[in-house]
Parts: sequence; structure tokens; C-alpha cells
Amino acid sequence: HDALPISGIYHRSLHRGLGRSPQQAWNQAMKSQAQVRLPHSEQQFYLDFLPYERRAIRRDGIRMFNIFYWTDSLTTLLHRSHNIYAVHYDPRDLSRVYIKDHLNEFIEVPYRSRSFIPITLEEQRWATRKLRNENAAVNEQALFRAIAQRREMVEEAQKKTMRPRRSHQKTAYALQST
Repeated sequence: HDALPISGIYHRSLHRGLGRSPQQAWNQAMKSQAQVRLPHSEQQFYLDFLPYERRAIRRDGIRMFNIFYWTDSLTTLLHRSHNIYAVHYDPRDLSRVYIKDHLNEFIEVPYRSRSFIPITLEEQRWATRKLRNENAAVNEQALFRAIAQRREMVEEAQKKTMRPRRSHQKTAYALQST
């Protein structure tokens, strides 16, 4: 119901700055464009907009968020004179990062240890704070162990709250039908 004033009234009404309605201005602009330019690669376009941090590539891989990343494709970049690269990451899934090679193509770089679970940046930051507050070492093993424990606790709490909620709903439905 909120879209109607925008799509129905605003887009069809005279706009003082445009001298015509926004819909007419849009239609004219679309007719004058011969073809809408699309990116060469949708994936490359997506990756270009991910946040990044500058990191060096070392023999043990890329270290980011106290996690090591490695793929054999990094060996070609390892011994270059320019060793600092923009490492792109998706905050919703830190299981891989992306780095551009000398051909300007992205290389997908997974966790060095393939046994780790995908985590979010929020989970990583939470685990880092937790470990520091406990004066514990902040390393890969400790991070992933803390995150796995937290996920188990959340899952158990959800199970415990689901039963009473379902029971309450059943009672409410029973009372409504009488």
C-alpha cells in the first residue's frame, strides 16, 4: 500500500526539476540508450564490491582475521616484488577470500585448514573478544572451537524454547476451539 503513492502518483505527476513526470524522463532516457552496459563477468563485478584489507602473501599463506588462507595458485604471487595485495572477503562467509592475480583475475583462496566450518565476520569478532576477555590465545583453533561451542549453545537454547512455545500454541488452539 506504500508503493502506490510512489509508483502511481509521484512517477506520473509533473516534476518541476525535470519538466515532465519521472516516468516520462525514465522512458526517454531508456530509449536514447543504445544498449545497457553489463559487466564482463558478474562474479568479478560482485567481488570488486566486497570489502577488502591489504595483506602480504607469505609462505604459510594469507593471514586475515587470525585465520590462514592458502591455495597453490598463490605460489605465482608469492615471490613478486610487490607482495601486498587487496584481499577481498564476504563478511557473511569467511571460508574463502579473493585476491587478484597478475592478469587481474580473482583467485579464490579457501581456509588453509579445510576442516574449519564457514563462519561470519560477526562470529569471528565475537570469538576474538571472548578469547581476549578470558586472556586466552587468539588463534585459528581457539576461534573455531569457541564459535562451534556458541553455535551448540544457541541450538540447545532454541530447542528448549521451541517445546514450551509449541505447547503454549497447542493449548491456545485448544482453548479457541471450545
